[in-house]
Amino acid sequence: MNLVWHRADLRLADGFLTGRITNRSEIRLLAPAVVLGASAVTLPDLPPGQTTTVRLPLSRGIVGASLADRIVGAYPVDPPRMDDAARERTVRYQVVNQLTYDPLSGFSGLGLPSESPVLLAWDRRPLAEIAVAGTTPRQLGTTLYYLTLPVRIEGQVVFGADLLRSAIVANESAFIGKDPWSYNLGQGSMTVAYRTIPFTGRLTASRLVVGFNLGPDFPLRDAAVEVEPLGPAQPIELCLEPPCPNLAPDGLPEVEVFDLVRGEWMALPHLDGGRAFAIRDPARYVDPASATVL
Repeated sequence: MNLVWHRADLRLADGFLTGRITNRSEIRLLAPAVVLGASAVTLPDLPPGQTTTVRLPLSRGIVGASLADRIVGAYPVDPPRMDDAARERTVRYQVVNQLTYDPLSGFSGLGLPSESPVLLAWDRRPLAEIAVAGTTPRQLGTTLYYLTLPVRIEGQVVFGADLLRSAIVANESAFIGKDPWSYNLGQGSMTVAYRTIPFTGRLTASRLVVGFNLGPDFPLRDAAVEVEPLGPAQPIELCLEPPCPNLAPDGLPEVEVFDLVRGEWMALPHLDGGRAFAIRDPARYVDPASATVL
C-alpha cells in the first residue's frame, strides 16, 4: 500500500470552502473530490507534484442526488453488459455509499459524517498481481484514498447543515429516536447538544436560529421571527401526568435553551412548525470556546 502525502490550504468564509491542494506523493490521484458533509465538488486528476484549486459552495440542506451520484456518476443500469469502465464505476459507487451509510435509518447517500473536509481520490492499480496458469484473468483494481483536510474558518460564517453536528446528551423519556432527518420523542424530555465542526479560535454568535422543519430537504430560511425566552423553565413533572394544561394542539414539543449567563434553562415561546425563529441575544446561549448550544 502506498501512502499519499498532500498539502492543503483551505479557508471557509462567506459560504464557500476555497483554497489549494498539492499532491506531494508519487501517485496520480484519479477523479478527486472534496467533500464536506453533503457538499461536494469534483476536481481534475491530480498528478504527482501538481496543485489544484478548490471552490466548494456549501449546501443549505441535504437535497438532490446522493453523494455517490454527484462524485462518481450514475449507477450502471445493465450489469451484464458492463465494460471495464462501468465495472469500475460500480465499485466506486458502492464504496462511497458505504461511507455515507447510516445504520439507524439504513439509508446511504446523505453525506460524509466527517469532522472536517475530506479529499476522496482513487487509484486503479491492483494491490496484488494475480496469475492463473493457462489463462489471463481480468483484474479490476480500485483503491480509495480518504484524506482529511485542515480548514481555517474566518469572518462571518453561517453554520448550517454541513457545519453542525448534534447528539442526544441526556434523556428522561421512555421513547426517543434520532435519524438523519428527525428526532422522535415520547412523553418526557431529551437534551440535544448542537456544535460546530472543530476549528481553531473562538466563536462569537451573532444569530441563533431554531425551528421545526420537515427534515434536511427543508432548511430554515433567512426570514426568521425574533423571539425572547419567557423566563426560567418550569419543572417537567408538571406535564408528566395527563392531562397537561399547557399542551399545544399541534403536537410539537416545547423548547428550552440553556442560558450560560444565568446558568439555567430558559423556556421559549411555543414554536410553530415550518417557521424559523431567531433567539434574541444569542451569545448568552452559544458557548464561545466549544461552539456548543444546548
